[in-house]
Amino acid sequence: MDHNAPLSGLVLFCLVLVAGCTHRPPETLNWHTTPAAAGPGRIAVVPVWLGSGVGSAAEIATDSLAASLRECGLHEVVTLSSEQRAQLFSQDVLFTNDLPTNTLLRVRDAMKADSVLIARIEQFDAYDPVVVAMNVHLISCHDGAKLWEAGGHFDGRRLDIQDDIRYWYGLANGGSHANLAGWRGTLVSPQAFTRYVTDRLVWTLRPPQE
Repeated sequence: MDHNAPLSGLVLFCLVLVAGCTHRPPETLNWHTTPAAAGPGRIAVVPVWLGSGVGSAAEIATDSLAASLRECGLHEVVTLSSEQRAQLFSQDVLFTNDLPTNTLLRVRDAMKADSVLIARIEQFDAYDPVVVAMNVHLISCHDGAKLWEAGGHFDGRRLDIQDDIRYWYGLANGGSHANLAGWRGTLVSPQAFTRYVTDRLVWTLRPPQE
């Protein structure tokens, strides 16, 4: 067992809920959530859509997002394959305000899902420093209501993002006494940076009260 491995996302999520009120999230993080977003249910995660000019390397965000959701422990999470996405969604469904009712019903029936999570990567720079711009929407398969939306532009060159990563990394590695020098590795690892982004977005499902 690697005793230096980060804590599970569930433990991290709980720690952030407890300590989050003492740490201000980065200004580039925006969200709106509803009580139903954190309620029990089954979420179907759709493979991320890629914005103009975004390469296929950004597709790692799908697994990262699903892992962040699973480890936060609020929902049962299933992930659609690319083939299922093509079958269930029309090619032009890219963050419209309203998904067609028949699409939601197809997802509900095919995945036994209560809600569907769609995400779009607007920027993904997989070099030093990493930059990820991502938006997510959680939509009820029952009535089409938007339960949660979150997004942000996470640029590893920004001091507030670096401070937030240091905070996130410290919690994941045991708090303020962890080897915080290791947080800088997140800035040069597309996989680690993407996991930071998806953890941060999932945190907004049920952020601590100010």
